[in-house]
Amino acid sequence: MGLDTGLLGLFTTQLLANSVYSVLAPFFPKVAREKGVSGELVGLVFSGYPIAAFVVSPLMGVLVTKIGRKRVFLTGAGLVATSMFSFGSLPLLDGPLFIVAGLFTRFLQGIGGAAIGTSSFAVIASNYCDRMEIVLGIQNSVAGVGMLVGPIIGSALYTLGGFGCIFYTYGTVFLCILPCAYYLLPADKAYEEPESKVKIHRLICNRVLPTQTIVTDGLVVVMAMLAITFLEPVLSDHLHSFDLSTATVGLLFAVPTASYAVAVVILSKLPEEIDRKVWMLTGLLTGAAAMVLVGPWSGTGLPPSLAVVSVGLVILGAAIGACVCKWYAVPVLPDMVKAAVQKLPRADPEHVSDATSGILSAYFFLGEISGPPLAGFLRDWTGFENAAACIAAAMVAYCVIFGFVASAFKALNTCRPSTWETNRNSPLLGTENEMVATKDKFFYYIEEDE
Repeated sequence: MGLDTGLLGLFTTQLLANSVYSVLAPFFPKVAREKGVSGELVGLVFSGYPIAAFVVSPLMGVLVTKIGRKRVFLTGAGLVATSMFSFGSLPLLDGPLFIVAGLFTRFLQGIGGAAIGTSSFAVIASNYCDRMEIVLGIQNSVAGVGMLVGPIIGSALYTLGGFGCIFYTYGTVFLCILPCAYYLLPADKAYEEPESKVKIHRLICNRVLPTQTIVTDGLVVVMAMLAITFLEPVLSDHLHSFDLSTATVGLLFAVPTASYAVAVVILSKLPEEIDRKVWMLTGLLTGAAAMVLVGPWSGTGLPPSLAVVSVGLVILGAAIGACVCKWYAVPVLPDMVKAAVQKLPRADPEHVSDATSGILSAYFFLGEISGPPLAGFLRDWTGFENAAACIAAAMVAYCVIFGFVASAFKALNTCRPSTWETNRNSPLLGTENEMVATKDKFFYYIEEDE
């Protein structure tokens, strides 16, 4: 597939946005520590991004419809650029003002990130629907590259000019690419309101995604994201305890991202015969082992060495890849969109695709919101090594719950009569029954009378 100019503008902006997201973790905790800020407050600042993104994402879906994908995308990029200049000036502040400004800036970044993410998927769904899987694959790769190079570029910029140099440079680059992105992005297509008045999110949850997928599988992603974001506010201080320079610490933050990217590529090539729940369960257990090594926890008997911590970071990135790849890998989202469109034939396909993406993304935000403040609290209360071990214990505990609940759902679905047997003789007043065929079963779509 040739990369057209629209995708070039889209992916360049996304690469920078993901790079910006990952560049904060290695350097901000050191500045906050010098200001005397507690671990809980540092974690709260890191949670500002996913909190804001989680809250405004539904609004972004509406704005994409009302004012256009292109405008929402460029507005989000402008907000991210503004947040970069604000981050660069944080060392000039002290006391409560430092925390308030940091939290506000992180909120601003989260709103911008949500705008970029929501409008990006809308652009792809609208303009590249015939090759959505390929484009999403490239987008995921670009996001991974951005997360990987962020700490590396940040380390170089920190060496050149310190904390402010990192964010002033990023902000300037973002402002420079905005006119280019505006020119390159495709013009908005008509995005009409759906003919049906049905509640798409409710119908997707009730009729498209099984309850087990919504609850048990989704919480695997929450646990995985909790583990990886747990490290954001506290890993920097832990690595500094090994007498490493700030630039070297920044480079080490790229390690789990690199192993995550490698794991996703490998797992996406493996046959689909193995149940994805097995991969997710394996990922959680492996991630728990990695969290024990990142300390390392004293119960392992391992010495507190940089080599052990590095091995733990490599394993953790690969483990998160196993959890996330089998939930949100390239084939999963397009397949869910196709299933949703089949079962909701009167709904606008673009609205269905946006709603499905929002449901899946919510789990990522929930994990990202929980991890940083929990990390700050546990680290200040019991130390980094024990805090990481607590997260590992929680991951193992959920593995047990996950296996038990999955087995219970499987037994229930085996014994429960099908929708056809339950509803074929039921009178449905004021409704219209439409039977939609899929690969191996039939589903009923019950639409409200218009």
